Amino acid sequence: MDRRLLRLGAQDCHWKAAGPHTGEVSPTMLSGLVDYVLIGHSERRTTGETDEQIAKKVPAAAAAGLTPVLFVGEDEPTTTAASEAQQRLTRGLAATDLDTHPVLIVYEPSWAVGADAPADAGHVADVVTRLKERLSQLGAGRSEIIYGGTITADNVEQFTTIESLDGVGATRATLDERQFLQIIDAVARDQAGPDKQEN
Repeated sequence: MDRRLLRLGAQDCHWKAAGPHTGEVSPTMLSGLVDYVLIGHSERRTTGETDEQIAKKVPAAAAAGLTPVLFVGEDEPTTTAASEAQQRLTRGLAATDLDTHPVLIVYEPSWAVGADAPADAGHVADVVTRLKERLSQLGAGRSEIIYGGTITADNVEQFTTIESLDGVGATRATLDERQFLQIIDAVARDQAGPDKQEN
């Protein structure tokens, strides 16, 4: 069992192991230095990154021994939000064997990133449940999904109570060490359960 408390990740990678890709970092260059690599973040998508490129990055990162962290979500809070997130999930994993390579999924509604308030907890619970159903259909034996989008010390507890959710991404809150530690404490209390929490 790996007992390390701290693991490192990279913000992106290219899908090619080598080649003339100036300014890009290959998965093999990251191997041995980090454990995770973010793929398909909404900010990368706004610069023109496509589902096809994302679908090539996921298995390339996995083949290099990294855990791909795939970001999926919708652009607007509409009635088709869950469907849009499912489509991005399906496209992003199109070339990945989920039996062989575990992938961590981040549900990231781009309209909630950097916003004054996160997505409604009920909305998050619904979309995450549907994403897990799609992962099962795609052959994932085990699936983990975390929520990323304006998590703070004030609102984190509304997400730790969502049964289908496996964690949260603190994002901007990590820039404030006191708030970040409060978020970690809130998640730890939830994982400990009421019987293990200190009085």
